[in-house]
This record gives sequence, structure tokens and C-alpha cells, in this order.
Amino acid sequence: SARSPSQGLLGSTGNCPDVALAAGISYRFGRGCDVNPQKAFAYFEKVKNKSNEAAGCYGAMLITGEGCNADAKTGIVYLKNAVVGNVPYACYEYGKLLFNGDFLEKNETDGKKFLRIASENGVQEATDFLNNIL
Repeated sequence: SARSPSQGLLGSTGNCPDVALAAGISYRFGRGCDVNPQKAFAYFEKVKNKSNEAAGCYGAMLITGEGCNADAKTGIVYLKNAVVGNVPYACYEYGKLLFNGDFLEKNETDGKKFLRIASENGVQEATDFLNNIL
């Protein structure tokens, strides 16, 4: 069946998690377009169960209410799944929550562990965070 133009890219990405992930990242971080948290969240939500990276972004956004209604409990579940899936950016987000005691019981040791994993895997924000606390 043909898609109407109004459905746009979002309507066609359900079976293409890499495309939805790329679009979500573009909108979340303003890569090649203006930042649009609502659009980013919509892309991540569409493929959150098909991509560990999308699950991590979806969870992180859900925790803080970035582009959506906040639901920290559900967000943490998705973020933890992404951490288990070895997603470096999810390790950064999870480590930050643990270290600061935001939405989780404060655990600076485990927080630093996840921040180091993220930093060692190229997440500059994790490196910067560690440099500021050490």
C-alpha cells in the first residue's frame, strides 16, 4: 500500500531501526538539523525494542522528560537494557545517574565504573564528567 506524504519518514522506519536511530540522533543532538526532542523521541520510541542504541536514548529521554512526558521508572528499564547491550552512551547516562543518585540509589563506585566504560568507548561527555569529579 502506498504511503501518503504526510506520513513521512517516521511512518516508514519501523522495519529499519538503523534509519530511525540515525534520524533520532540527528534530531536529539542537532546533527544536520535543528534540535527537536519530540521528533527524536518519536523515532527512538518506534524502534526501542529493535535497537539497543535506540533503547538507551529512549530510556534517557524518558527519565528526564526530554521530548516526552517523564516516566523515570520505565526509562531506567530501557536504559539498563541498553547498558546490558553494551551501548557506550547508555553506560554514560546510567553511570551519571548512579554517581549522582538521580532516580537510583547513589553509588559513586558503580557510577564511575560505567562512566569509565563509556569514556573508554569514545563518549566524550563521560570523559569530561570523570575529569570534573576526579
